[in-house]
Amino acid sequence: MQADRLSDLDLEKLSRLAGGMYLGERGNTTEHGVERSWDTSRIDAEIERISTFAYSAAEKTSRGVCVSVEKATFC
Repeated sequence: MQADRLSDLDLEKLSRLAGGMYLGERGNTTEHGVERSWDTSRIDAEIERISTFAYSAAEKTSRGVCVSVEKATFC
């Protein structure tokens, strides 16, 4: 990529690592010889918190664009 194309790039990465799956209920069991594990949690408050912050930050940029990418999409 050419440097002149990157000169207008305004990029900030935000992550919601303060809660959610990291603090939720965890467990495991064995069913028919197969181990199963889970991490559960309601993350609606975390999503609202980080989304509000991100959109507020985006409004202060020259383009006012906010893009959301969910890491589970890439697994």
